[in-house]
Amino acid sequence: MRKHISLHIFLPKIRFGLRNALKIQKNGEKLYKLISTAEKKYVNIALPRFNINTETDLASFMKSIGIEKELYDTISEKVYRNIPSFVHKSQFELTYQKYNMEEILYNDDYVVDRDYTGVVYDGAPYCVYFHGPKLEFLADHPFLFILVKDSHVVYFGCYQ
Repeated sequence: MRKHISLHIFLPKIRFGLRNALKIQKNGEKLYKLISTAEKKYVNIALPRFNINTETDLASFMKSIGIEKELYDTISEKVYRNIPSFVHKSQFELTYQKYNMEEILYNDDYVVDRDYTGVVYDGAPYCVYFHGPKLEFLADHPFLFILVKDSHVVYFGCYQ
């Protein structure tokens, strides 16, 4: 079974307008619609290199919303006292990559038509075509990123 993984970048048109854009976005419905209706395009992408490591103690959060009472109704008090906390750890790393048309033209695995309107991958039993003009995408100010695997959000965050 083939897995589909994609990284979606939401870059506001207004420089440093991410906070305002997220305030307007009251829920994720519009983002989900953008992700689900996205079309494949050939794009030169330039993203900054960044690394996110977070560790969050969820015990205080769980207590504030009353989950520990529901979760541990059946567990004895002795066992509950021996569980110090819940910790959520996450790590995300993006190394700097910039893909140019020249790199793809000289790669033996790809064939690019003369008008730069399509890219065909020859190394697999299927071909991927990108229609339309080549686009430039430079993420040089804060953006939202969402990592999606098989139509499920796996990770999301903001690059500041």
